[in-house]
Amino acid sequence: MLELAGNGQDVMTAIGSRRTQEQLLRRIRSEFHEMPGLCLTVPQAARLWNLDRATSEAALEALIADGYLSRTDDGRFVAAGFATRSATPKAPLGN
Repeated sequence: MLELAGNGQDVMTAIGSRRTQEQLLRRIRSEFHEMPGLCLTVPQAARLWNLDRATSEAALEALIADGYLSRTDDGRFVAAGFATRSATPKAPLGN
């Protein structure tokens, strides 16, 4: 079962029934699937899905635990296959 960081409150309490929880996780997965390279902070995710910060973070952490998402060094959430890629090039591209 998912838990919110810090206080141990069940995510189901924060977002409703188990069915609602599964719908939210499915929606987040589909967003990352439909937009390859999507890279979000917790506040950005909360705004995108109209959720409070704690619920967003708990859902994103659950998808990390499932192996679907990864967290970059700067704390952003990305699809697991994109975690090792940089959002900006390290050096200019040559001709």
